[in-house]
Amino acid sequence: MGIEILTLSPDGTVELPEAMRKGLYLTGGDRMVALVDRDSILLKPIRSPSSGYLRGLEESGDDSTGYSEEEMEEIVGRVVKEARRESRT
Repeated sequence: MGIEILTLSPDGTVELPEAMRKGLYLTGGDRMVALVDRDSILLKPIRSPSSGYLRGLEESGDDSTGYSEEEMEEIVGRVVKEARRESRT
């Protein structure tokens, strides 16, 4: 997967290259959370906790976003609530 240079479209969208989508098992309609940290944007797929994805992040101790554990919990909590609210409409 590695590093790719992407272009922002006039309407503000970015298309992830096929190799990245396949490498992360992403398909059209999958949801992602965007975290802004100073001058960086980190995109992470929103996965079901049953997939083991969240457990794997916890075990890895990945703290590359610069957010504290409490801040990440709050952000993810807000995203999950929003996703649930949108799925009911």
